[in-house]
Amino acid sequence: KLLRSEHATSGEMRKRFEREAQIASSLDHPNAVTIFDSGHTSDGQSYIAMELLSGETLDRVIQREAPMSLPRALELLIPAVRALAAAHSHGIIHRDVKPENIFVARKPLSVGAEEVVKVLDFGIARVLGRKTRVTSTQTALGTPHYMAPETLQGEEATTQSDVYAVGVILTEMLTGKLPWGESSRSDVSAVMARMVSQPHRLSALLPGTRHPPDLQPALDQFLSQQLEDRPVDCAVALHILLQLSSPSGTSLPPAASSISLPPLSD
Repeated sequence: KLLRSEHATSGEMRKRFEREAQIASSLDHPNAVTIFDSGHTSDGQSYIAMELLSGETLDRVIQREAPMSLPRALELLIPAVRALAAAHSHGIIHRDVKPENIFVARKPLSVGAEEVVKVLDFGIARVLGRKTRVTSTQTALGTPHYMAPETLQGEEATTQSDVYAVGVILTEMLTGKLPWGESSRSDVSAVMARMVSQPHRLSALLPGTRHPPDLQPALDQFLSQQLEDRPVDCAVALHILLQLSSPSGTSLPPAASSISLPPLSD
């Protein structure tokens, strides 16, 4: 990955590029893209050397497969949330969680191929506790269609902002629409609806579809405008999604509770 020539003279973009390499390389997780090296070429161009992936973004998968079944959606989303949970445990907030930054790689097997999900692009990630800024103040960072209400208003992103984006993505996977009925290609002005109104229920976005009883309450938590009602981080969100994927099914935990999960294998 090379820093585009038109950005090479921008101090802010150069710092953001360098920070992506630093943050991503510090996160050793099977569902986060692997960084091998970073630096500058002999002519001064910034680069990041990362694993070569063959496949497509989750955005492309959604365009082709949505509306998905819940098992299929969770099959793709849970690995990404595992990586985000690992990032949060290291004090790293992604801040731009969206389908374009989740890659579904296809690893060839002796027969067929295996899907391996990878979270990409930590270019605007923030490390909790650090005061260094590489962007101007009062700038909302991220992709508006997947941003939480508080970040749209210019507040600092938190782990709960990433959780909100997970809720938006899950809704889009299940219905082919974002939670307020718009698409990811809608005009940005449509995003402002989330500032004043509640998200539509799955039954309204995709009438006639049956879902497990715990699914809508889980989405209500993820997409809550009130931080105290939203899972505190992606470790809690992961716990909820794993419960949804369990055939037995169990009651959802309180939204903002903090939990400690054992290491999870790929």
